[in-house]
Amino acid sequence: MSPKPSLPGNRPVTIALCLMLASLAVAVLCAATAHAADYKMLLCAGNNGSNSFQTATNTAYSKYPSGIFNFENYCGPAPDPAGNNAFLRIRDVAADGTAAETAYGSISWTAPPWVAILQAGGYTREPSAFNQGWRARFWLEGFDGSTNNTLMQGSGVDNGSCGGICWATTSTFGSHVWPFTSLGYYRRFVFEVTCFRPAGCDRSGENIADANTMTLTLNDVQSPDLYFLAQDSSLMQGKWVKGSQWVPWYVHDNGSGIREEWVALDGAARHALDHGGECDIGASGPSGEFARNFQPCPAGPYWHDWTLNTATLPDGAHTLQVCARDYGQHAGLNGTGGQACDSRTIHVDNTAPGAPAGLEVTSPNPARYLPEFGAKWQLPSNSGSPITKVHYNVIDAGGEVVAPAQTVSGTNLAALSKIEGPAKPGDYRLRVWLEDEVGLQGPAATVPIPHDTTPPAAPQDLAVTSPATARAADGFDLHWRNAPDSGSPIDAAHYQVLDDSGRVLVPSETLSGSNPQAIADLDTPDAAGRYSLRLWLSDEEGNVGAPATVPLSYECMRSPVSGGAGLDAGFAGQPLETVQQGQGSTLAGNLRDAAGKPLGAAPLCVFSTVQGEGGRDFLGIAITDATGHWRFPVPAGPSRTLGALYRSGHRELATSAALRTVVHPTLRARRSVIRTGRYGHLEGEIPGPNNDDVVVVLQVRQGKGWLAFRRYRTRGGGHFEADYLFRRTSRPTTYEMRAQVRDTVGYPYAQGESDPLYLRVVPARAHRRHRCARGSHLLKRGGRARCARVRHPGGRHPRHRGGHRSEQPGALPN
Repeated sequence: MSPKPSLPGNRPVTIALCLMLASLAVAVLCAATAHAADYKMLLCAGNNGSNSFQTATNTAYSKYPSGIFNFENYCGPAPDPAGNNAFLRIRDVAADGTAAETAYGSISWTAPPWVAILQAGGYTREPSAFNQGWRARFWLEGFDGSTNNTLMQGSGVDNGSCGGICWATTSTFGSHVWPFTSLGYYRRFVFEVTCFRPAGCDRSGENIADANTMTLTLNDVQSPDLYFLAQDSSLMQGKWVKGSQWVPWYVHDNGSGIREEWVALDGAARHALDHGGECDIGASGPSGEFARNFQPCPAGPYWHDWTLNTATLPDGAHTLQVCARDYGQHAGLNGTGGQACDSRTIHVDNTAPGAPAGLEVTSPNPARYLPEFGAKWQLPSNSGSPITKVHYNVIDAGGEVVAPAQTVSGTNLAALSKIEGPAKPGDYRLRVWLEDEVGLQGPAATVPIPHDTTPPAAPQDLAVTSPATARAADGFDLHWRNAPDSGSPIDAAHYQVLDDSGRVLVPSETLSGSNPQAIADLDTPDAAGRYSLRLWLSDEEGNVGAPATVPLSYECMRSPVSGGAGLDAGFAGQPLETVQQGQGSTLAGNLRDAAGKPLGAAPLCVFSTVQGEGGRDFLGIAITDATGHWRFPVPAGPSRTLGALYRSGHRELATSAALRTVVHPTLRARRSVIRTGRYGHLEGEIPGPNNDDVVVVLQVRQGKGWLAFRRYRTRGGGHFEADYLFRRTSRPTTYEMRAQVRDTVGYPYAQGESDPLYLRVVPARAHRRHRCARGSHLLKRGGRARCARVRHPGGRHPRHRGGHRSEQPGALPN
């Protein structure tokens, strides 16, 4: 037989039950002051594996260099409890001989730093022969190296003996939970097969022990390390703050890991971070929520931040906290739990101070204006930060600042002296407003500064220079006369431009000077239209007189490019162009300044006036290019005068060119072939406008010229028509005809002709031919035809169409 292995000398040979129980009691006593928060870990059950474990044996020798025990891991997907689905196995693989007393093979789990094991247990079985002296056991190692048994299971052992830790072997899994009423405090949990027989243990057969569903109650011995960052910020130092504030913090945990973080204000959570999705945890019905390893949640470190909107808080002091729970505190078994927090008292002010109450100007002589004076007021109630600055300025009656803002620093000031206003007398107001420690400025209080109050009279004889007047002829856009004033001299004129509804389009403009009575350049609205100008005067004391009003009228938009002095227009450089009906053209020209240089990017208004009409129509806007040249396409239409208008401020430049359109009436026949003895019907139209009662002459070509054979006046929107009886055409003949419109007063087209119309006339059929004498008409009745002379009232033939008598200056040739 091979020799038996020697056992390590540092392992205890026996462990007295009383000593074990005493060591447990000491461990429980120490744990009472060491608990931070408790949580549960489940191994080899609940679909959790065995995690990392360590194995150990003291049975290695030459025949079995790794020892006589096999350590087998069958942990995997399994319910809770795992039953036969998953287990850890320690198997004695030596089939002969005797194992020495204290021979062992173990599987153990060591808690990491900052985590302690409070209790542990599980399910065990011995599925095969388990010879005398062998023990399957659970034990825990204390931080002092002590061995603390919680289960001793073997053949021939009485159930429940040894103080409740000794049990007989079973072939099926049985539960062996914590056998004590108190918790311990340990660093390692061990599942082991050990020989406890002084004579040694028989190795024949299979000495196997299985364990699963091991539940460990763990203690995270330290709360998370947590504190605010940015310690030097005003917020963290408890100074008064406003608006959005940066709240940064640091958090780290050495034990079970960070489960949740939050920022609280006055005890109410405002911002939370939940790390549950990052934690390695599970849950089952029997065990509830459990950790899958010693540190299930992320440890960090984390540097987090959040923006606090202090506007959501009432002014005053508040408690700001950042808190975190590690997983142990989150689980909170055995009445533990808690949280780690860092706290600061912050001061919030988001409300501006109120206006100074009872503001009053103090002056040595309240009857007149003095450029230096004082002021006093009462401080408004304020629950926020103290008043640290006073601001003031001086404005005129229109709200314009005449003395810029000044600032005086001091805590809760309620009076100022030696305030300097404008040197020039006027109708002024003192505005005072307060600023608190966080920089919030409140509304201003306004009080009049004593001054003379008699206003000047309204402007007299107000007159506007016509926009078409050249600047050389009159250099001023507006003239008026000031009435005599025995008070302060007039030193400013003010004006506004308003639309028809009274809305101000050009805000108040001021012309300063001694007794002004004219304005050279008015500021005018951008758009064309009708407006009114309101003008009023003020004196050196700031007294404002009543306004006078005068109308303004502009036909073109105001150009943003000023300085135009010369404008021309034409068609291909000519002032007159003739086009045919249906044809358009292009109006073009140039805009230059007084020095003859081109003005680019200037808008021009283009207008059209139909010949013979008084009004004009706006066609559109032309923009000059970099060379000052502009172009505008003119659509087809009647004869017109085309004008371009440039407006810079109040003055306008205008130019024009004429477009002469030759008319081309339409002419058509109902039939292109007519027999002798029948009427040919001719009709057509001329374009508008004003196309009624216009003379249209119908002509037929004769040799190299044209012979007029009918003259009509249009009606019904430019329509004309006529019938002509062909009586003497004895052979087939093609006639070339046209309609001619003569120059007519009031009709905006130049004389023109229609396109030629070709009409084919052929003799009548022989068997139907009836010839009647001139002045007779062919009548048919009862199948017979005869000629009869017929007179018509007024000499009009019944087949003459149109509302006017036709004129027949000539007859068609045979």
